[in-house]
Amino acid sequence: MNNNDLPHDAAPVPFTLDGRAVEAAPGETLLHAAERAGVLLPRLCASEGLRPAGNCRACVVEIEGERVLAPSCCRTPSAGMVVKTDTPRAANARRTVLELLLADAPGSAALKHDSELAHWAREGGARAGHFAPREAVGTDASHPAMTVNRDACIQCTRCIRACRETQGNDVLGLAFRGGHAQIVFDQNDPMGASTCVACGECVQACPTGAIAPANGAFAKPSFKQIDSVCPFCGVGCQLRYHVDANDRIAHVEGIAGPANEGRLCVKGRFGFDYAHSPERLTRPLIRRDGVAKDPLAVGRRLTPDEVRAQYREASWDEALDAAAAGLRRALQASAARGRASPVAGFGSAKGTNEEAYLFQKLIRSAFGTHNVDHCTRLCHASSVAALMEGLGSAVVTNPLRDVAHADFVLLIGANPAQNHPVGATWIKNAIRERGTRLVLADPRRTELARHAWKHLGFTPGSDVALLNAMLHVIVSEDLTDPAYIAEHTRDFELIRAHVAGFSPEAMAPVCGIDAATIREVARAYATAKNAMILWGMGISQHTHGTDNARCLIALALITGQIGRPGTGLHPLRGQNNVQGASDAGLIPMVLPDYARVGEAAARHKAEALWGLAPGTLGSEPGLTVVEIVDAAHRGEITAMLIQGENPAMSDPDANHAREALAGLQHLVVIDIFLTETATLADVVLPATAWPEKTGSVTNTDRCVQLGRKAVGSPGDARADAWITEQLALRLGLGWRYGVAPDGSGSAENAHGIGAVYEEMRALMPSIAGLGWPRLWREGAVTYPVADDADPGQAVVFTERFPTPDGRARLVPAALTAPAETPDAMYPLVLITGRQLEHWHTGSMTRRSPVLDAIEPGPVVSLNPRTAARLHLGPGAPARVASRRGAITLPVRLDDALPTDTAFIPFAYAEAAANLLTNPALDPVGKIAELKYCAVDVRPAMA
Repeated sequence: MNNNDLPHDAAPVPFTLDGRAVEAAPGETLLHAAERAGVLLPRLCASEGLRPAGNCRACVVEIEGERVLAPSCCRTPSAGMVVKTDTPRAANARRTVLELLLADAPGSAALKHDSELAHWAREGGARAGHFAPREAVGTDASHPAMTVNRDACIQCTRCIRACRETQGNDVLGLAFRGGHAQIVFDQNDPMGASTCVACGECVQACPTGAIAPANGAFAKPSFKQIDSVCPFCGVGCQLRYHVDANDRIAHVEGIAGPANEGRLCVKGRFGFDYAHSPERLTRPLIRRDGVAKDPLAVGRRLTPDEVRAQYREASWDEALDAAAAGLRRALQASAARGRASPVAGFGSAKGTNEEAYLFQKLIRSAFGTHNVDHCTRLCHASSVAALMEGLGSAVVTNPLRDVAHADFVLLIGANPAQNHPVGATWIKNAIRERGTRLVLADPRRTELARHAWKHLGFTPGSDVALLNAMLHVIVSEDLTDPAYIAEHTRDFELIRAHVAGFSPEAMAPVCGIDAATIREVARAYATAKNAMILWGMGISQHTHGTDNARCLIALALITGQIGRPGTGLHPLRGQNNVQGASDAGLIPMVLPDYARVGEAAARHKAEALWGLAPGTLGSEPGLTVVEIVDAAHRGEITAMLIQGENPAMSDPDANHAREALAGLQHLVVIDIFLTETATLADVVLPATAWPEKTGSVTNTDRCVQLGRKAVGSPGDARADAWITEQLALRLGLGWRYGVAPDGSGSAENAHGIGAVYEEMRALMPSIAGLGWPRLWREGAVTYPVADDADPGQAVVFTERFPTPDGRARLVPAALTAPAETPDAMYPLVLITGRQLEHWHTGSMTRRSPVLDAIEPGPVVSLNPRTAARLHLGPGAPARVASRRGAITLPVRLDDALPTDTAFIPFAYAEAAANLLTNPALDPVGKIAELKYCAVDVRPAMA
C-alpha cells in the first residue's frame, strides 16, 4: 500500500500489519486499512455508512501488547502499532464466531442468496452444524412490504443502527436478555402494527435476510441490475433495479447518489410494482362514436367492460392521426374566426427533462401559443414568482443536505417526513450529530416536531403575520447584517418601514404564537452562524403564497444568511422532476432556462433553433393551469393535449375542472393508466412508465441525474418522447430526432434522446458544461455548470445575484386573509396534502399493491376534541362539504392537528379532496389556495 491509496488530505499513521509496514489515515479503522492493504477480514456487524459496533467479533485481530483480541471494525491504529490477522488464535476465534452464528441463523442462505454470513463462513472455513441451533423464534409476516424471520437473525444490530441512526425513526430495538435477546419493533409489536414507516433501511442493512422483502425477492439472484433514479419526490434518490428473468423488477436497493447516499423511503423501495400493474394501458384507444363524456362519472375506475364500451383499440398510426387531426381542426376553426389559439397543453413533472422540453416545444411551435403548463402551478408557482422577483432566479440556493452545515433550520409549511422522507433523515441527522436547532413552523404538529427545538403551531393562513413579526424583531433589535444589506440588496428601507407595524405583540393574536416565542426564534435565526430556510406547499398554496415567500426571502437577505454552506433558501420541490420540467420551459411565461417570453432576444433564439419563422412565438405569456381550465369551461380553449398529468384529480374545485375537460371538443391524453382525466379523453395514447425509459431529471437540489431504462414496456406502449415527436410530424413540424419508441437510450448524442437533450442544452446556459456524454458517464451533476471541467455549483449567489445590478430586491409583504374563511355554515378549515405512502393523485402509488395495502383508503383526520364535539369517533363515516362539493370518508383521530381543522390527502378518487378546494388564485403566482378552505364536517347519514 502507498500514500496514493490513502483518503485525500490524510496524514498517514504508520503501523505494522502481518509483518508489513503500512499506513492508515487518522480515524480509519483497522478493518478498512487492512482491506486497502489487500487483507480481507470477515465483517457482519460492520457495514458502510453505519457506525461500527464491534459486537459480532467476526473481524477480531491480535494487537501486540494487548491481552484480548480486538474487533478491527472499531479500532483505529496508532503509530507503531503491530497488528496480526493471520495468527492461529485470531483465525480460530473468527471461525468459531462464524460457526456460532451459523447455529443461530441456520436458514440464512435460503432467505438471501447472497447472505453475507454464508459468504464469510465459506471464506473462513466455518462448518455449519458444529454447534446446536438455538430454539426457533418464528416469522413475522404482518407487514405488506417486509417479512421478519428471527431464526435468521444474528443480532448484529445493523438494522437497529440503520433505523435509529441513519433514518432517525427509532422503531427497532434490542429486547430481552441472554439467549432470549431479539430484535423488536417498538414494544415487541408485530411489524405491521408498529410505528415502522417501511423505509426498508433495515432490509438493505441486514446481512442474512432476517428482514427481507415480503415477495421473497432476496432468495434468487437478479437477472440484471440497472442503476436509475426514483420516480416519486423531488429529493431524487438514486437506486438500483434488480430485474428478474421475466423482465420484471423484483426488488430495489438504494445506491450512493448525491441526494440519498443509499437511503430510500417506502415508495422508492417498495412502490416500483405499479409499473407491472394489470391496469397498464397497452394499446391506443379512440372514443367510440356517440359515447358522451360524463364528468359526474369520474371518480371510480372503469371496469374492462366499461372501457370497451367507451373506447375501441386502434393502431398507433390511426390513433396518432386522430389525435393530430382533432388538434388541427380546433386550431383551424379558431383561426377562421380570428381568435387566439384554442389549444393548450399540460405536460408532466413525472417524466424526463427531454419529454418536458419536447412537449413545450410542440405546443409553442405547432399551435402558436404559450398555453402550456404543468403541476408547478399547483405546487411552487408562488415561490418561483417571489424568487424570480427578489433574486432573479427561482432555483434553490443550497442543496437539502446542507442542513449538515446549519446551526439553525427554519422548516415552515412542509412535512418532509411524509413528502421528502430521505430529506427528513438529513435533518434528523443534523440535529443528532451537530446539535442543529430545528424550528418547525406548521399548524400541524408533524413527525419532525419531536426532534425540533421549537414547534410554532401558528393559526392556518397567518404565515405573513408570523414572518413579518420575526422581521420586525430582527430589524428593531439591530440583528441585521448591515454590510451584506449594503453590498447585496436594495430597498431595505421599504422593509424597515413596512415591518415597523408588525411587532410580535401585535401579531401574536393573529398568528397564535406568543410574542416571547416569536422574539426568541427570530433572534436565534438572525444570530446563528449558519441558518437555513426550508419550505413547502404550506407556504406556496395560498392566495398570499407569493407574500409568504417574500417574507422568507427577506429573512435570509437582511441577515446575510445566504450564499454560504448551511444557509440559504430551499423550497422543497414536490415531484421528481418539477425542477427540471420548469427549467425546460414547461411554464407559460418563460422559455427554457426561464427566459421570459416577452424578451425578443429569447424568442428569436428559440425560433432560430427550432426552425420557426420569425414572429412565430408571441410575446404575451400563456394561460396557467387553472386559467386554462377556466377558459375551457368558457369554451375559449377547445382542444388539449395532456401528458402524464391528472387535472381531474389535482385541480381545485375538481367538479368544475371535470366539466371543463368533458366539454372540450378534442382531448388527447398520454399516460400509463386510464386516469380520471383519461376517462374524459377522445384519444388515449399508452406511454412508458419511469423504469421503461432513459432520460434525465433534475431534483430539488438542481442536480441533473440520468434515469436508465430497466425493463420493457407492456403491450404496445411507447415512449412519451416518441409520441410527442410523432405528433409533431403529423402537425407539420419537421422533427428528426429519431427517438426510440421503446424508450431506450445510449451515450450517443447525435440522435435519439441524447439529441433532444443537446438541443435543450443549447437554450440553457445553466447546463452549458453538461453534455449528454458527460451525463451518461457521471450520472449526476449539479448546475450551474459552465464547462466540461466544471464540477457544478452546489451553493449559488455567493458573490452576486443574477439581476441587472447584481443585487437582490427586498419586497414588503402585506397581511391579507385567505380568500375563504370559516363561518357558521362552514366552520372548519380544510388542509390538503400528501401521505407517505401515496404520491400526488395516486395514479401510480394506488396501483402499487404494497403501498395500497399499507394505506388502502381515504380518511379525514381530526383533532380528538373536534371529533368529539362533532360526535365522530375513529372510523366513523363523516361527510365533509365545502361551497363546491362534498365527499364521505372515515375519520382518523390525530392530536397533531389543531382544533377546528381537518386534513384530507388528495390521492383518493373515491373521496377526492379537490372536489372541496378553492380555485381562488394568488394574483402573482397564479397558484390556487389548495391549503385553505372552509368546510363543514358532520356524521354521514346512513
